Parts: sequence; structure tokens; C-alpha cells
Amino acid sequence: MTIQAAVLGSPVAHSLSPLIHNKIYQELGIDGEYIAIETKSGELSRTISERKNWSGFSVTMPLKEEAFNLATIHDQYSERSKSANTLIFDQHWSCFNTDVLGFQTIFESLSTEAFESVLILGNGGTAKAALLALEPYAKDLSQIRRSSLRDEQNTECFIGSIKFIDWKQELSMDKFTLVINTLPLAGILNFLQDHRIRTEGTIILDALYSPWPPPFTSIALERGVPVIFGYELLVHQGIRQAELMLKIKLERNSLAEILLTELKRVVHSR
Repeated sequence: MTIQAAVLGSPVAHSLSPLIHNKIYQELGIDGEYIAIETKSGELSRTISERKNWSGFSVTMPLKEEAFNLATIHDQYSERSKSANTLIFDQHWSCFNTDVLGFQTIFESLSTEAFESVLILGNGGTAKAALLALEPYAKDLSQIRRSSLRDEQNTECFIGSIKFIDWKQELSMDKFTLVINTLPLAGILNFLQDHRIRTEGTIILDALYSPWPPPFTSIALERGVPVIFGYELLVHQGIRQAELMLKIKLERNSLAEILLTELKRVVHSR
């Protein structure tokens, strides 16, 4: 049986998910095809209802909350975040938030000192996944956002204390040991216009990976600041997605090495 799966979102042409999942199929000797389908807000239900026999779907912006609302079965992380990045049909639509596992895998590789002072840029679905993954590591953190409308949702994703920072508030970033960017491209460009960035003594985790290098990553690379690339997060959450869609357990560490080598070659040559 041929495996069929896709990533849904808008814009989605830049997505590296097809490369990741098709490489996994290749490594496992699976006859499968994973594609990108442009799906705007409000179009998700129609797109997936026409493909219930597919193995599953990755969901990216702006559909993560829409995916959660369409599903009748939710894993613990999507339930807490009210956001999902994976949809699978088996009599009913089930949703999952594998972004949390992606962040967890990265956080496991960092020293405890990295979590002494954490700043998250943004308050959307990716930010909520980061908050859930940070629970074992950080007792309190700061979060900068344009609007306070999602403050309660974000608070429910973190058992510690969150200091919310208004967008225009003056900010000294070099006091943070770990800065996590979850803003989309337009958001981080606006943020960089409004703030002077000093990043000495800071580790940057930038969830963006396109266009390469994304603005925040570019600043970190220019200044020699340690940076964790967005495609690393994508690989780790993508492996978990593949496990759910294929209904098998994968050797995550060795597969991650293969995928990261391939993505580094592709992304850095753009």
C-alpha cells in the first residue's frame, strides 16, 4: 500500500516537511509520497475530508488552532495548548502537538545554565509548544507579544510564572540566557525594527528556517552567538509525526542525524 501524506498551510511552498518525510520513507524502504498542499484559513475541513484515506497531515500556520477545533480526539499537549500540528483519521480525527517533542529534544541537549533566564518572542501555537516543553527546565520566564489576548492561554501551558512584556517596551536581550523566536517572518522583521538587539551570552533558538538565513538567525551568526536552527526543531517533531502516521516506532537518534545532514546540505546551499 502506498503511503500518502501532506503538509497543509499557507504559505507552504517553502516547507521542508516533504523533504523530511520522503527521506524517512526512503530510509525505511516505504512506498510513500508526502506533498505540500496550499490550504488557507477556513479551508482545512474541506481539504482533509477529501483525503480521509491518507496516512495523516502535518499542519502549519495559520491552521494549528483550526486543526485542534476540527479534531474530536486530542493528545495531552494539543489539549493543553489548544493547538495541533498533526491530524490523523481513524474513524475520527485525532490531533497531536509534536512541536512539544521537538522542543523537548533540543532542550535535553542544553546545560541547566541555559534556562536561568528565558525569553520567548511571540504567543501563538509554536510559543505554546515551547512553554509546555520548558516546564521541567524553567521556573519562570519572560514572553514578549503584541497583544495580551492570549495571555491566559499561554499561562495554562506553563506551571511556572510568566512575565509578559509589551511589544513596545524597552528590552535588553543580553540579560537572557536563552531566547526562543516563534514569530513568523513579518513579526520578527517588525520586532527587529523596534528593538536594538544585543545577544552577548545568549543562546538563540529560532523556529524560522526560510528564507535562509532568517533575520534573527542571521544576526546570531554575524555576532558569533550560539544558534539552534529552525530546521533542527522541524526534524525532531517531524520524526514523531512520521511515527504517528506510519504507526511504527523509529530509531530517532540515528534518523535525526541522517535528516539533519540532508537538511543542512539543502538549506545552506539556498
